[in-house]
Amino acid sequence: MGSNGCRHIAAAAVLAVAIVPAPAAPQALETGSLEGRVTDGSGSGLAGVRVTAASPALQGERSALSKLDGHYLLRGLPPGAYRVTFALAGMSPVRHAVRVELGL
Repeated sequence: MGSNGCRHIAAAAVLAVAIVPAPAAPQALETGSLEGRVTDGSGSGLAGVRVTAASPALQGERSALSKLDGHYLLRGLPPGAYRVTFALAGMSPVRHAVRVELGL
């Protein structure tokens, strides 16, 4: 914790964007995924972080909450450029630009 009592999400150093093979379904050939882990400054996973992906390629937004170890997964995303926001009450949100490619 900093002197002001707020921790910042240290997603910049640990944000991992990966293409995850999707299950054998019709959408598997048309979409990709975002997967990663959100941590605090000490490297511990942060649970309950809302990870939101927005893109012109996607109608609306897609969100997930990080698990106890900080892991998150967003599946079924159309390929394209995305703005990903990491938000947790009491912390400053972090935003990243990423590109989603087709799944394998």
